[in-house]
Amino acid sequence: MHARVSRYQSPPEQVTDAAVDTMNATILPRLFEMDGNRGAILLLDRETGKTMTITLWDSAEAMRASEEKATQLRRDTAQTTSASIGTIEQFEVASMELR
Repeated sequence: MHARVSRYQSPPEQVTDAAVDTMNATILPRLFEMDGNRGAILLLDRETGKTMTITLWDSAEAMRASEEKATQLRRDTAQTTSASIGTIEQFEVASMELR
């Protein structure tokens, strides 16, 4: 499994429940349609406006193949909270356990 980590900086007042609801309703369904996607995590700090998305992929190949669509999703995500897009990193998921 592989992960893409994208970081954003928003004005703190833009990181609202309504913005999260919009992302859940409009961004996630588009992400989940991509071949090889295994899920996503949205992390946020409402006080600072820092947010991070972690998208999970079956393979490095699936993650690479999604790059063009993922770039558009990042832009749309950033627009939801007037964010600037920071770093985008890719990782191999060495271990994961959910309880």
